[in-house]
Amino acid sequence: MKNCLLRLLSWRLRIELEKQIEKSVRSARLILPGSTRATLLLRKVS
Repeated sequence: MKNCLLRLLSWRLRIELEKQIEKSVRSARLILPGSTRATLLLRKVS
């Protein structure tokens, strides 16, 4: 039972993290004037 709960928790956390990353990537794209700079940043991150 404990393992199941832990798995569920980690799964939820991962989804939340992905959402946060997506948001920050979008805001970074908006802030950066050049799309080339944004793509370079994305390549570094991934």
